[in-house]
Amino acid sequence: MKNKFRKLMAVLLSIAVLLSCLSGEVLSSALAASGDGTAVEMRYTLDDVAAGAVSMEEYEAYLEQLYSVNESAAENTEVLSAFRSLMVSKSSDVTVAVGKENIYKQGHIDRVRKKEGNDLSKVVYENADGSFTQYSFAYPVKVADENGRISDVSLKIVSDGTGGYRTEKGNTKVSFPENIAYGISVSGNGGSVRLYPNGIFSAVSQQDEYNVSYVYDDKTTLDYSLTYTGVKENIVVREYTGRTEYEFTLYTGGLELKNSDSSYYLADENGEKWGSIGDIIIFTADGKNNTVSRMTHETVVPCEQYTITVHVDDQYLRDEKTVYPIRIDPMIEISYNTYGAIAFDDATINSDNTMDGTGNILYIGKRDGVKSRVIMRIREGRLGDIPSTRHVNAASVYMTNVSAGINYLDFTPMNVMTYMYSGSNWDDTSVRISSDNFDSYAHYMSARDVDTPYQRYGFDITNAVKFWMMNEHFTLDQGLLLKAPDTVENGSEDLYKAFASFDYTMYQPSMWINYSETETYTSAPFGWLDVVDISCASGWVWCFDEPDKNLGVKVYIDNLSDSSVGQICLYSKADKQRLDVNLKGYFNYKDRNGGGNYGFFVPIDWSQYPPGYYKVVAKAFLDQNNDQRSDNGVEYVITHSPMYFGNYANLPLGEGEYYINNTEYGKYLRNNGDAPEGRSGLLADLSTTIKWDLVNSKGGYLIRSKTDPRFYLAASDDINGTGIELVWLTNSSSPPDRCVWDITISGGCLLKNRYNLRYLASDQNGTLTTTEKQNDLYSQAREAQTWRIVSTSEYGNTADYYYREAERKLQFSNLEFRVGESTGQMSIDHKNTRYLWCDVSDFDLSYDSSKLTFDRLTCSFSSSTAGFYIVSPIHKVTATERKNFEISVYRLILTLNNYCDKGFYLYYGLTEENGKEQINYWCEKAKDVFKKELFIKVNYSTVYYESFLDGEVEPKTKDDLDSMVLGGEEVLNKFKESQKNSTDPYSVDVIWSAYRIGPYNKDFDDVEENYNRSVAIHEKEEDHRYILLINRCNIYKYRAEYYFILQHEMCHLLEAKDHYHDEFRGFNKDGTCQNEGCIECHPDLGYSKRCIMFDPYDESEGFFLCDGCKNTISDYLNTTSQAG
Repeated sequence: MKNKFRKLMAVLLSIAVLLSCLSGEVLSSALAASGDGTAVEMRYTLDDVAAGAVSMEEYEAYLEQLYSVNESAAENTEVLSAFRSLMVSKSSDVTVAVGKENIYKQGHIDRVRKKEGNDLSKVVYENADGSFTQYSFAYPVKVADENGRISDVSLKIVSDGTGGYRTEKGNTKVSFPENIAYGISVSGNGGSVRLYPNGIFSAVSQQDEYNVSYVYDDKTTLDYSLTYTGVKENIVVREYTGRTEYEFTLYTGGLELKNSDSSYYLADENGEKWGSIGDIIIFTADGKNNTVSRMTHETVVPCEQYTITVHVDDQYLRDEKTVYPIRIDPMIEISYNTYGAIAFDDATINSDNTMDGTGNILYIGKRDGVKSRVIMRIREGRLGDIPSTRHVNAASVYMTNVSAGINYLDFTPMNVMTYMYSGSNWDDTSVRISSDNFDSYAHYMSARDVDTPYQRYGFDITNAVKFWMMNEHFTLDQGLLLKAPDTVENGSEDLYKAFASFDYTMYQPSMWINYSETETYTSAPFGWLDVVDISCASGWVWCFDEPDKNLGVKVYIDNLSDSSVGQICLYSKADKQRLDVNLKGYFNYKDRNGGGNYGFFVPIDWSQYPPGYYKVVAKAFLDQNNDQRSDNGVEYVITHSPMYFGNYANLPLGEGEYYINNTEYGKYLRNNGDAPEGRSGLLADLSTTIKWDLVNSKGGYLIRSKTDPRFYLAASDDINGTGIELVWLTNSSSPPDRCVWDITISGGCLLKNRYNLRYLASDQNGTLTTTEKQNDLYSQAREAQTWRIVSTSEYGNTADYYYREAERKLQFSNLEFRVGESTGQMSIDHKNTRYLWCDVSDFDLSYDSSKLTFDRLTCSFSSSTAGFYIVSPIHKVTATERKNFEISVYRLILTLNNYCDKGFYLYYGLTEENGKEQINYWCEKAKDVFKKELFIKVNYSTVYYESFLDGEVEPKTKDDLDSMVLGGEEVLNKFKESQKNSTDPYSVDVIWSAYRIGPYNKDFDDVEENYNRSVAIHEKEEDHRYILLINRCNIYKYRAEYYFILQHEMCHLLEAKDHYHDEFRGFNKDGTCQNEGCIECHPDLGYSKRCIMFDPYDESEGFFLCDGCKNTISDYLNTTSQAG
């Protein structure tokens, strides 16, 4: 009862907190703490993106969070709906296949398992508005147990109780043994395979509940995670190793490994595909130099054993553009085509009359000079239990962009448009390609830009689903066609996108449908506004749910140049006798054999209206009374509206006063008195010279100087010129096009001149020009033509403004990293999140470029040379210097894990805390010396631990410490039994003790000089390092002696050798002692007595290592893997 009460109270408290957060503008604001502890309102709008305050990615994430709860959601019902969605997203009713973010975004309030039935690939949710959303996948996302009980597949990896790990729950069973030599097993759908990576690996370790890992070496690991139908492997290589091949042994248990067009799959005895081995793609750390790799195989025993080799090009691995770590990602997936999963036929069709319906990849766009389009259909009977078209509210198909990011084209946005395919019937093995079929498409449905590799994109296909349902028995024989715009297909350059097909190992297409149980829903009329010209507006309209009803059409015309001209509204009626079959988007919906569509034609006498720039919008409505002027029902804007009689309008920002600042160089657009320029400085100094008014004109903007409102920013009057000037306009109501700017928001703002169609840009000197659009979003040239625009009422230099000018006190933290590595993404220290334009990219950084490399994309430093470097930052926007910061580049990072037992502090008359403080003092001194002399960073921690001797002897005073004697090696072994080693080979366990401890092992003579003798040990097999600091120093001098003894033993771990003559470990046959660096036995080695490796007790000032030792350690660091 107590537990139930606690859970209830937790839920009630959660509701209380949520409702308090949702009051007012629901979730449209949040609170953050400012530097002085006061509350600062936080909200994201498109204006914030335009100002460069937040990235588009952050803005989109924020919108997803607010999608189902907008500004009008202050009503209790909507608040509670949002809360119910939040609760569903946190419950067991969320499946990873749908995702928590979708639960909240789509407003799902309950999982309806009854409607899912026994279909393992279907998931159904109830929504806040009473409708239902059905997700259909190309693979099972649920699993049935032996009793037929169905539950969601889990992608979690759990312990198998034997030291290994396994699938928690799923149709595909994957096991990861403790020792990878036993092979990773993948089984399901009547088959099983086992994969053995060739090599020596560490035992398996779990990184988190979804990932396990095996370590190959200190530069390479094999990371594994589960998919719904198999296992994904990432070969993670942290730096260049010279290795270009990775070999695996695959035992297939009767399945045959087959190669089809360089893609591998496994077939059963009937030749049916059982599973696939994914294509090999290599991802770099920055995603900018990804590439496709290749696999080869050798058959050892047919249908039983194969050797698979992954090949990586060495030149690619050495390429400076290949940013480590890299991920090489093979995977094994099982085909589940018999689980009731939604199944797709899909194919690429090309303008050269070729097609590919069986490959893994679908292509859209222009590649190798050939146009490529995709046709897709859903196999019969896969739409679920939806009675009729009137029940369907919305539907989308989701596809994954698998363009690898191999070159800039993969990141270049390309619009993908969705139509209904109207060619001959087909399946993906027998598409008859002809010009008729290639161009057989109609009814544009949706489009969206595709740019980011391995992102999933949804395309609205609502009307296609309705059309399929209008036909008996769910005839889906034609399906969809997806294509690029004509400007891409007919362009001079290649541009295309690659999508995963149904035959891909993962990322297959999926579909969702939103529907209602009642027939109250009537779908929106739709159509196409095809033409707006000097005489008319024309197009067609229709409605799936009212196929025999006449439709009304209203054409609204607005003068954008003169707001005093009232809106014009013209009426028409859709008439199938007026249908022009050449209209774009035309399709015989009602009767596939002819008839059924309704065209409209609205004459426009433009001479009746004042000259200007007009926007034309066509709206359709259900004409219930056969009256073309009827206003019954809601009006719907039809596709391709609005059109413009004149230039295209782009007005993302409201009229008002703004600062305009260049993203790359941080310079404000400024009126210097007679010409425009870019200038950095403080707001107080630049004053009104950097303020500009944005004024709507011709569907774009005039940019008017606040210093002298007679002047406007303009391009050169030479159409081929690139200059920028200020133009005095006597009549701003009819400005020349060179004064008109179209503004689009794209990671900031692009300002395109209406006259020369080029973009405003600045150089580092503040010279303004217009340049051609730069498509590489991450390039310096693109940033130079990107501007950040913020309202002068929002941005200022006092606390009264929402955004603050960056102050001088803002500074960078010091940085440190190892040779060959990088800082990771840097950041600037400031607690007040409202400072604008103070990211790392907003600073010019002065540094020694011969020693340091700065990556502008990742905002990180790297170096191949150890040292300590000063970086001087200057804020680009305000032109103010900031405090220098230091970058420490180390050759190695050592971590000392100090373990102090009772014997140590009793011997020297210390308390436990005094003992730990003393050890920390010695470590701090060693840290300073190793940093200064060897470029080695030393981290340390100190704890008391009960050693074996503490437990056996239970000492009370110093006199008890001799009552039991162990050898040094036995002391170390007892320590290992009680403590778990770090996996870092340069994490050193230091044991501090002062019990009576004998010679380390039989290599040392049993003489008094070998008792309580410190020693450094590198256990090669376990690759771990230890130091036994067990000396019994002079009680009056131990503080000084241990200072050097610790450093002496640390240098041993770096391959430095003792220089003194050792008479207590025996002699070699030639009479020399056991010390290889003895300057008495080997005087020509270059070592000297002025060194802690000769006399660790020498207390001379400035005393550390001789040059010979420094060279030995340097040679070691040059070869050790960690130091590169």
